[in-house]
Amino acid sequence: MGIESIHIQETVRPIRFAFLVSFKHPHTLSEAISYSTVLWGGMFNPLIPIWRKFPFKCEKNRSFGLVEDFDPDFIVNLLPYDVPKEFSLRYTNIIKREKFIGKKAKNQITFLKGISILPLLRFVWEKETRTIKGYSRVIFPLKSPPNNKLNYWDFVFGKFPSNTQADFLSNFRKALKTKDFNCKFYNIQKIDLTKIMSPIQFSSYTLNRYGGGIDGFSSHIIFVGRHNNVKDLLEYWNIRAAGKEIIFVPTKHYKYFELSIKHIAESGNYPINESIQNYCDIQKGPSITGDEFDNISKWIIKISNLSLPRRSWLPNWGRRIERVANDINPCKISDLQSEEVSLLDNQRLTPFKTISPSILEKRIPYKTGEYSWALEVVPRGDYKNDLFFSLPYDKSMENLLKSRMLISAREAKINKDGIVMFPNYIHETEHLFPLKAWEVFSEHFKYYRMEITPSPAGIFAQKIIDKMDGLDGCRIFKIRGVRELLKRLSDPKAEKRSQFGMIFGDLSAIIGRKRKDKYGGANWDEKLYKGWRSIPGKKTNVNNVITYLFKNNILRAGLKLRCNNCQKEEWYHIGEFSENYTCKYCFQNQHIGNLKDNNWRYKADGLFMIPNTGEGSLSVICSLWRLKNIGHFGGFKYITSVFINSGQLEIDYAVINFSLFKSDYDLVIGEARNYKSFSKRDAMKLVKISEKFPKKPFLSFTTLREEFTQSEKDILKKLVDDGYRVIAMTRKEIDPYDLYERFEKAHHKYVHTLKEFSENTIQLNLL
Repeated sequence: MGIESIHIQETVRPIRFAFLVSFKHPHTLSEAISYSTVLWGGMFNPLIPIWRKFPFKCEKNRSFGLVEDFDPDFIVNLLPYDVPKEFSLRYTNIIKREKFIGKKAKNQITFLKGISILPLLRFVWEKETRTIKGYSRVIFPLKSPPNNKLNYWDFVFGKFPSNTQADFLSNFRKALKTKDFNCKFYNIQKIDLTKIMSPIQFSSYTLNRYGGGIDGFSSHIIFVGRHNNVKDLLEYWNIRAAGKEIIFVPTKHYKYFELSIKHIAESGNYPINESIQNYCDIQKGPSITGDEFDNISKWIIKISNLSLPRRSWLPNWGRRIERVANDINPCKISDLQSEEVSLLDNQRLTPFKTISPSILEKRIPYKTGEYSWALEVVPRGDYKNDLFFSLPYDKSMENLLKSRMLISAREAKINKDGIVMFPNYIHETEHLFPLKAWEVFSEHFKYYRMEITPSPAGIFAQKIIDKMDGLDGCRIFKIRGVRELLKRLSDPKAEKRSQFGMIFGDLSAIIGRKRKDKYGGANWDEKLYKGWRSIPGKKTNVNNVITYLFKNNILRAGLKLRCNNCQKEEWYHIGEFSENYTCKYCFQNQHIGNLKDNNWRYKADGLFMIPNTGEGSLSVICSLWRLKNIGHFGGFKYITSVFINSGQLEIDYAVINFSLFKSDYDLVIGEARNYKSFSKRDAMKLVKISEKFPKKPFLSFTTLREEFTQSEKDILKKLVDDGYRVIAMTRKEIDPYDLYERFEKAHHKYVHTLKEFSENTIQLNLL
């Protein structure tokens, strides 16, 4: 392996916490808001409502959906009771008790995770407010009357902890030169909420938002709800945490918000492109009636003089449809971003420089553990199948990440965007070790109680792929005639017929045969191969195909010679003679004689000399090529045939396909046949394996016939009816280079995901 450059993208951001809270225990929400207000990036921390037992399925789905959408680094449990098992089992590795984030002693907090706003206050003081005369645009909320109950102002402006080790209140007012704001609704009419900055908004200072604009929500939202309803308040908090510009308009005091409503409506009125205009959304809170919402919405539309869309349904947290924008998509946040180049040499990456938060001054010698942040690391090198530079977003990978990929003692995890490390001191370099594909697949199966070992067939298939310099070099095997030729040349039963090799005419007759055989297909099909890119830089025809096979050592040339001494005939490779040759039987050295009546004869070469080459390996290789072609927008990794649990089961291949630029992934386990039929036992084998995984894999079946038999269709349709994700490939999906014509009348003419490919193959081959 030569030296290659690998690009490593780094993103510094605050640690993203999610807080588990209870509607029946308001102090849990109060604590979550307090933590978020004094932590850098706290405005983007979601609140997850949890019950001892979820009252409704929809409530459970929304709580799970919040976690799935926000993808927090850690989940902090503030509940006074145990987390339900169905929740805790799914997020075992990241659920932490309250003491994980901060240590309390005598009503004081020492933060153990994250960065408090104190360095941020110092940073802003030095860079901006130090030279400001008078007040800044930051307000300091004065609660009136003072009480310890949770209220509207806490959710909107934030809330400082009552007693903490650091005096956040005085430092905040002094560093930012704040204006005081008396929290009464009639005072709202005097200020524009879109122009001021509150304590909770200040926690996002220096942070950039990106990646959250493509969804069902506008970037700007007017939220209408009851100011004393905790469900409305929590919904508002989480929409804001998703990165939306939002104001909460209470139903009883909405007219006080006229100034702020006008400004946010105007800010949300901008062109997305030449034909689409963005407008601010009016969002209904869960507690108000439809009539209340309609009346207030009409007033908002009237004063804004804009046709604002109204949303009467709640955000569908966790909504997942491939290639369709989520209903609401939480933004990504970053403080700094950088791209470093690391050199890959013999499975080792050179150390790369790391970046740290902009608010931590490099000249100050911070104590180790005083602050911690998140550093997202995304290496770009997934074009190499034998190495994983990023790992699948699965809990099975955590141990492998920490023990093999990162050898430092640094805390780390995998999220949907890649590897996340949590440095707690400013350092300069980091080491990352890519992993062999076999290590990753083996660990993934092992975590779910399946030990895998290479099978002889798998080793053989991989050797062919290596010889052809990867799957892309195996395109020549997509030609049916080439597969048929290699099958014949490696068939032990046909050894006598091909003892002396095949002449060019024999090869041409097999590869170019246009007559259908007993399996219903022709070796050369102009519809499949017309304009086909099987030979780089050459037109695809029979002569060029044979030449390509010879030049790439798939075929070897020789002559049939008769010994003048013992009269034995034998085939001799071109490298075994010049003008003279030595008989293999009597060892007589002699002249090759007159070549006038001799023709060049061809045999299989190297790996393709092994008996039954064309039976199984080529169908596996062609299946992998097609799946790679479908999943090329992400990262594609595979292994060929393996035994599971000491040979109790065997699969022909397994694939991990990453989503585009993410660590979210799909697993495919597959069976591939030449012309032999699948049995119910073959299907049940894959089902048994798939049931071991919490995220169900695709079950892939390949036949190189023109279509599945009726028995096979019945078996595979039953799997589809039972809810399994089936990929059913025939020769019509395997042999063409592009599938546009094949999928002309399918559900998806242009396929970009395995899900779409699965749906097309089911429609065309099983129904």
